[in-house]
Amino acid sequence: MRTLSEFAVALSDAKKARKLTANALAQRTGLTPQAVRQILAGESAPRLTNAMALASQPGLDLALLPKAAAQSLAAPQHAQPPPL
Repeated sequence: MRTLSEFAVALSDAKKARKLTANALAQRTGLTPQAVRQILAGESAPRLTNAMALASQPGLDLALLPKAAAQSLAAPQHAQPPPL
């Protein structure tokens, strides 16, 4: 992910999958419920340490990758026809 919006969507999806609430995330990370809701909506950019803490709760991890590696992960995978 490269944008705040992509981060917010990934975090929101993981939160829903783990059946966590914004209030639970706030309590577990020490952030205010309002701050968590703003981050989940993509309205506020969290500090790196807060982003790491938020991502950790639903089982995500933030990683720094070389741009080439990140681009290859984000590139659409084209199905290759089976060999004849």
